[in-house]
Amino acid sequence: MEFRRILVPVDGSPCSDRAVDEAVELAGAFGSEVTFLSVIDNPLRGVYGYAEGIGYYGDVYDALERAAEAALASGVARAREAGISAAAQLVRDVPPVDAILKAEAEHDLTVMGTHGRHGIDRILLGSVTEGVLRRSDKPHLVVRSETGPHRGEP
Repeated sequence: MEFRRILVPVDGSPCSDRAVDEAVELAGAFGSEVTFLSVIDNPLRGVYGYAEGIGYYGDVYDALERAAEAALASGVARAREAGISAAAQLVRDVPPVDAILKAEAEHDLTVMGTHGRHGIDRILLGSVTEGVLRRSDKPHLVVRSETGPHRGEP
């Protein structure tokens, strides 16, 4: 199987950074190009009758956008330092699982990080990686965080 185009969803977390490293290494081995994807979901999605003008919505959204842009820039820089062709894609106001599944259509492999949450954390925070794996028919490489339950400090 050839992996000409690799998709790497990024969020700036340590497990996302590990996924970037793995993807860059794979891209070097296969001569692949890499697309880094970051998704800014609406922080008030699901809140009945939300309005963009309430509270700190704009500040929160701006902070999420800055974090997403930084994660994308970091991934692209890491890939280009290794001589890998890289692109960045920022998607706004779409659930992350949906955005990743849509982007996968144009890629041969998706490399994703996972926090490895368990128990109540997993129930409350959910898992984007798990959501993608359940609905996708594409190959994936899932990279676990070095921290978290049974892997170092929480």
